[in-house]
Order: sequence, then structure tokens, then C-alpha cells
Amino acid sequence: MQVLDDIKGFVTVAQTGGFTLAARKLAISTSVVSRRIDRLETELGVCLMLRNTRGVTLTPAGNEFYRRAQLILRELDNAYQAVAERKEEITGCLHISTPYSFGIRHLEPVLTRLSTRYPLLEFDISYNDRYVDLLKESFDAVIRIGAISELSFAARRIAPIPTVLVASPAYLEKHGTLQTPDLISGHQCLIYSGRTHAEWVFQQGENRISLLPSGRFHSDSGEVLLKWALNGRGIAVFPHFMVKEALSGGGLVRLLPDYAMPEHDLYILRPPGVRVAGKVRVLFDEMVAYCQDALQGP
Repeated sequence: MQVLDDIKGFVTVAQTGGFTLAARKLAISTSVVSRRIDRLETELGVCLMLRNTRGVTLTPAGNEFYRRAQLILRELDNAYQAVAERKEEITGCLHISTPYSFGIRHLEPVLTRLSTRYPLLEFDISYNDRYVDLLKESFDAVIRIGAISELSFAARRIAPIPTVLVASPAYLEKHGTLQTPDLISGHQCLIYSGRTHAEWVFQQGENRISLLPSGRFHSDSGEVLLKWALNGRGIAVFPHFMVKEALSGGGLVRLLPDYAMPEHDLYILRPPGVRVAGKVRVLFDEMVAYCQDALQGP
């Protein structure tokens, strides 16, 4: 199995961008990772990656080998799982990418259930709001909120995500409340910069109002925006699941409740293919069961 260890070492270095991070992820020493890469390059007779002070860069041959090596490791993992599932066991490592705010609130309970139910299942979770390439980065599943563009992937809609406009009582006491959306221009808006289309949209009957918010505070982190809102820095639009506790506890107040705001769908994507790995299947099923109750709107 030495060649498979060498391939896994190479793929992990390519994914993490460095020998130290790869060694940490594989729970081995940096020198062992280096020997595996050297051995693989000697066996193939080509240079797969260039080392420098900033990390590693794949050569053209390295990029081609990386693409094919990922498929090899994925199929090997699937083979192990297929045999394990014959014994009704769910095994392997579940690689998931999730938006940060959703993940810490709602993926964590799902992982707790899965880890208890399937003691042989391992987890490698990426919590971030960036767009990830499901295949290139070797994820088994990617959680997305909003429209999806990867039509070739298998996607399952899990639940709608309502959005709400909120502010803290301290902010409203100082600056006054809102009666209609056109008054938003007179308020300090907290703006999420993690997407290109930042309009705030309000609907009341046939009346649809779309506006671009303006304000001094911008961030690509929903958690930072939430802290700003709780600290009275302005008004902001959030997915309801992020502010549910603050609304019920009085830390935030919902504004313009008579105006509907857009819902964003929650999806899970997996790589294309007829066969669904057992570890991915149980993730999908558990997410559906959990989110039916947990993501109810206001």
C-alpha cells in the first residue's frame, strides 16, 4: 500500500498548499510527507511540484496527476464503503464544506447525531463562506444557500431560508424605527460584502421595492455583521436562522414585518454519479430530518 500512501501524501500537499499543513492533516511528520513526494516523483520520473518559501506550486505534470489521483482515492474510498455497507456499517471520512454561520448553528447538531449513530465515521469539515470547487477540492458534499450553478452535480433542496431586516433596541431608540422601506436611506446599513448582488428587496402585495443599502460598515462575515447589529451600529438583513435567538431574547427587533423578503433555498450538492456513498446518503437524510423543524421561519 506504499504507493497509495505516496499518492495520498501528494494529493494532501496539493490541497493544503504546503508540507507542514499536509503533515498535520495526515498526522505524520513533515519529513515523511517529503519522502513520499520524492519517492513518487522518482517512480514517475517527473517533477510534480515546485517548492518555495510560500508553499508549493504544481507543475503541468503535477496538475494532471493531481486530477487523476483524486479520482483514484475517491473510488478507493467508495470501494471500502461499499464493502462496509454490506455489513451495514457506515465508514470513511466525510468531507463537507458549509457556510460558516449555518455550519456552527445547524451542521453541528447533525454531526453530533451522525457521530453517535455511526462510530466508524470520520469528519473533515470546512467552515467558510467562499465558493468551493466540489470536485477539485475533493468534497463529498457541499452545503449551499441560494441559487446553484453546478447543474451537472446531484443537488437536493433541503429547506427554504427566510431573511429578515433587524436592528437593536438601542439603535432604534437613538435613530427611530422604520415604517416603509423607502426610509432605509436615512439609516446606517450594515452591508454583507460576500456577494455581488447586494440589493435589499421588499414585497407587499404587488408592490416590490428593491434598493441598494449604504453605510459605513461592510464585511464578508455574517458573524461580524451580527455583532455590529447587536452593538447598535445599524440595521441589517440576515437569514432568520442567524438572528432567531437574538429576536426571541430581545437583543434584536424585526423591522418592516408587513413586507416579505426573499427566501433563499438550502441545498446539499454531491459529485455526479448514480451510486451514492453511504456516508453521503446518511448525511442527506439527517439534514432533511433536522432542518424540517430547525429552520422554520418567523
